[in-house]
Amino acid sequence: MKSNSNWYLRKVVPDEMLPDFLLRRSAGNAKRTYIISILGLLFLALLWLLDYFRYQNGYFEGGSFYYFSFLHHFVYILFLVPLFIYQKNKKQIITSTYPQSKRLVDLTILILCITLIPSGIFALFERSSLIVYAIFILIFNLVFTFSHQWRLFISLTYFLVITVCIFYTDSDTPQKIALFIGVAGITFPAYTIATFQYNFVAKDFMNENLLKKQKAIIEEQRKKSDELLLNILPEDVAKELKETGTTHARKHEGVTILFTDFKNFSSISQEVSPEVLLKELDYCFRGFDQIILKYNLEKIKTIGDAYLCVGGLAADSKAQAINVINAAMEIQAFLENRKAEKKTKPVFEARLGIHTGDLVSGIVGTTKFAFDVWGESVNIASRIEGAGEVGKINISINTFELIEEHFNCAFRGKLPIKNLGEIEMYFVESRKMS
Repeated sequence: MKSNSNWYLRKVVPDEMLPDFLLRRSAGNAKRTYIISILGLLFLALLWLLDYFRYQNGYFEGGSFYYFSFLHHFVYILFLVPLFIYQKNKKQIITSTYPQSKRLVDLTILILCITLIPSGIFALFERSSLIVYAIFILIFNLVFTFSHQWRLFISLTYFLVITVCIFYTDSDTPQKIALFIGVAGITFPAYTIATFQYNFVAKDFMNENLLKKQKAIIEEQRKKSDELLLNILPEDVAKELKETGTTHARKHEGVTILFTDFKNFSSISQEVSPEVLLKELDYCFRGFDQIILKYNLEKIKTIGDAYLCVGGLAADSKAQAINVINAAMEIQAFLENRKAEKKTKPVFEARLGIHTGDLVSGIVGTTKFAFDVWGESVNIASRIEGAGEVGKINISINTFELIEEHFNCAFRGKLPIKNLGEIEMYFVESRKMS
């Protein structure tokens, strides 16, 4: 298998990262076009000044060489083009959001080639000088960040052209050899340094990209952790637990508590397989979850076939009481629709009980901890549910006083509650027309 590990051709950036790296590289190169354009125009001014002294000293009378050189200097005016583009799109270029960065860089490099390369050849024939050649090689290799292959092609091409030109100069052989050594001494060290510079930039980009990916993974895991935490804890409790590592019990006033319980669940569980029973129970509880989520209620727990949720832990008690009733009506409607569409057992029917009162919430234990609520109001809500009827929503007087303006209710009278005396109860029948 043929190796592609040559130091001058090695692909530093993997293919999957290459598009982003090329964008980054083009954006970085585009920022440098401004200083190159300014230097190009300053160089033009110096060349014109040189042309003036040549003219004053009669150089132009000696032949057409200086006329060609003088006319070529006008090409440097082209540096006004990238300078104008840079000034027009300065904000985007500085912030690396300019979409035509690559074209701007390519244009600047093209102008560099058609200005400095001929000027380097003219300087070689006129004064045996390699200064202009060195300027081009250093700018191309060390100022701009290009791929190894592109830099190698341009540097080697110019090296060969200038080498041929050396042997056509009027210099003697030792001077030609010295010029050749000078050209090689400029070209190959500049290319080598630029190669290490390019590799450093590429590796820095890959490390930054890797760091971004790791941060994204960590952030994604953090979001999942937060979502999991919010799935079992109220938002304020979850926040306290993350910030302090512990939570404190909270007392709440005017919380509306909803209990549900399926009719004849024990006998149904004897008639079907555990898998079928659990599948239907899961389907129903998932439906309940969606409904209480819609009304911004807080699910507390499921106990066998019972489902407990509350409203008003962190919001207006009256508004949340209304939300609880709306959720209860949708739960009964959900079960009725499920019963109508399901042809096989099990089919669940539920009693719903609702009470409003004070309670305490918090977390107990250190392993498999869960958020829970306690208090007499929770017990009353459970008793209200037990005193209800299948398919109906049974509420206490406390809840009725909060929602009577919005719902039609049927008074059931005072009914006895085990260990709690008698409590006025109502069946919620329908919503009132607004």
